Amino acid sequence: MIPSRCVIPNLSRTSPSSRALTRIFFHAHPTTTALVVEVAVTSPNDDRALAEIYAEAGVGEYWVVLPKERAIGVFLQPEGLAYREMHRYEFSDELACSTVPAVTFALPELFAGIAPAGA
Repeated sequence: MIPSRCVIPNLSRTSPSSRALTRIFFHAHPTTTALVVEVAVTSPNDDRALAEIYAEAGVGEYWVVLPKERAIGVFLQPEGLAYREMHRYEFSDELACSTVPAVTFALPELFAGIAPAGA
């Protein structure tokens, strides 16, 4: 049975990455993850509301990708049922993941070909 507060994200990344940890994961699944990404196509408010669940689970960083707005909301430093920091990155920004340093995006490239809302 799946718990009522179980969420399946669009993308997640455990950290740190190593061959030793990969071998360990064959015997036990990680208890949390470093980064979760949700793509809010039709439900941005629903995806923002998931922050409570991810914070409670100890997910270090949570992104809500907002394609229609060509922006990304970033939640950092989980504490209890909330994140202590929230940032919004706009179309012209570059975003570097704080929990998985190898993950970086130039938002103009990420949102290339997506017209701004109302265009």
